[in-house]
This record gives sequence, C-alpha cells and structure tokens, in this order.
Amino acid sequence: LRSFSRLVGTCFTRQSLIFQCSFVLQRRFQQFLTLCKDYRKLFAVVQKAENTFFYVVLAASVGALGLLGYVLFEQFFSYESPQKVFSTALSMIRADERCQELFGSSIAGYGEESARGRRRFLAHQKYEKDGRQRIRVVFHLKGSKARGIAQAEMEKEDSWQWRFLLVQTQSPSSETHVLIDNREPA
Repeated sequence: LRSFSRLVGTCFTRQSLIFQCSFVLQRRFQQFLTLCKDYRKLFAVVQKAENTFFYVVLAASVGALGLLGYVLFEQFFSYESPQKVFSTALSMIRADERCQELFGSSIAGYGEESARGRRRFLAHQKYEKDGRQRIRVVFHLKGSKARGIAQAEMEKEDSWQWRFLLVQTQSPSSETHVLIDNREPA
C-alpha cells in the first residue's frame, strides 16, 4: 500500500484513499440496490403476468369442462336424446305383460347390427312436422322366445310426450303389439 501511495502522490494519504474507496463502494452499492429494486418490480410484474395467464387458462378449462358436461347431458339424459327415448321405451317394454308373453321374461334392446355382429348406434330421426319437434327411434329386441323390432316416437308440444310405442316380432308368426298410440286419426 505504501508503494501505491508514493506512486499516486502526496495528495493521497491512506485515509483519503480509504475514504475514496469507501465512497466508490457506497455508490456502487446504492446502484446495486436500485438495480435490485428495479429487478424486484420487474419480477413482480412478470409474476403477475404469469398468474393472469394461468387464471385465464384455468377459466378456459372450466368453461370447456362445463361445455363437455352440457353436451353429455344433452346426449344421454335429456328427453330430446335418442338414448333417453331408447332407455325409457325399453323399460316400458320390459314392464309390459304382453311383451313378456311375446319375447320372454328377459328382454334386451340394442341398436343396428353390422355384418360382423357388432352393435352400432341407435337408428333415430329428428324432424319437425306441423310446427312440432319429433324424434323417432327404432331398435332391436331380443328375448328368450323371440326377436323383434321396436319403434318409438316422441313429440314436443309444451313438453315431450309419447306419440307411439309399438313392438313387432320377427319370428315366423309376426305379431304387432301397440303399447302407446297417441297419434291423431287421419
């Protein structure tokens, strides 16, 4: 340190050198603190932007889940759904005594058959006639005694109501049994 003070000159003493170094260090430290404060502000802004993005993603996910739930409800549980018409009609057919005589005590219902024996979706048709919405479902029945086809149709006036429900056996002696017939005579 002595050789350094000789090189610098007589104007610098040890104390003035220490004072100047401490002053420079203090300025650097203040700059560092200012930079840290700016960094903290920047970090807070980045963190808030990240949180906002994740909240938007969460809200979109909840919305998509709600939409999926609505679509599933409409497809499987509303009266407008072919699945609901099928399940209600099948339970009415199973409970009917005449159908039990025709098909047997255990009656199964299923959609169209393919060539490979796999069962496909229910054959259904939605249409509008006379200003009223209608849905018609055709499905197959299988019991211990016979096989057959069921046709069911519902109509929406104020609420969904049965228009007709009938079954027809496919055995050698074809019989038709009408469970519900609310059609207006032509």
